[in-house]
Amino acid sequence: VIFTIALPLVAASIARVMAMRKVGASK
Repeated sequence: VIFTIALPLVAASIARVMAMRKVGASK
């Protein structure tokens, strides 16, 4: 159960990091 709950959280955090990198690169 913990893994099932943690997986989407990790995916969301990775998505945020990727978005931040894209924004930083565009600048």
